[in-house]
Amino acid sequence: MPPTLKGRRRRSSGLQRFNPADRLPDRKCGDCIGRDAAMQGEIRNIGSGMKAVGPALTVKVPPTDNLMIHKALTLAKPGDVMVIDGGGYTSHALLGALMVHTAMAIGMAGMIVNGGIRDAAEIRELGFPLFARGVNPNGPSKEGPGEINFPISCGGRIVNPGDVIVADDDGVVVVPKGMAEKALKEVQAVIRREAERIKEIKSGIVIRRGWMIY
Repeated sequence: MPPTLKGRRRRSSGLQRFNPADRLPDRKCGDCIGRDAAMQGEIRNIGSGMKAVGPALTVKVPPTDNLMIHKALTLAKPGDVMVIDGGGYTSHALLGALMVHTAMAIGMAGMIVNGGIRDAAEIRELGFPLFARGVNPNGPSKEGPGEINFPISCGGRIVNPGDVIVADDDGVVVVPKGMAEKALKEVQAVIRREAERIKEIKSGIVIRRGWMIY
């Protein structure tokens, strides 16, 4: 019996303004949309300095099976961030260097895995932004089933197809696609305000009086 595949075409979400060149810090994105937008801290980049910004291509797979990840790679577009819900299990790897090479050839912006990965050292050398819950050399099966481009739960956050993923050394933030433009404007304003505050601190205004109530 063939594996079950559920999938649907992702709608355009108008996110072309979000790209790695924006250098958007994920903590600032999270602050601007309610301070509760980040995935659980266990999902981290496998190499310091790795950053990913782009629209989510969502995939749901069984904890030890990656068939639908292979299928999702055939649907991925340049700039996509693939977000994979493997249930948080790290007893097997859901992907490794070969799939990362494929993602790089497509031009994807990164991958987020709520599960395990392998070939960590090789992937770090490649420099591809990969975020995962853990590392394990055990390989996956390829039997299915799975879902592509449906809402998933990843690291305690709901991720819809087309949501903006902003990931860096601090973790992974999910910006709902309907809030993307608003979040971008607010993040840019926060960056400007913080730059001004740093100038004040360096000039000697270390503590601002009046904003704390004792």
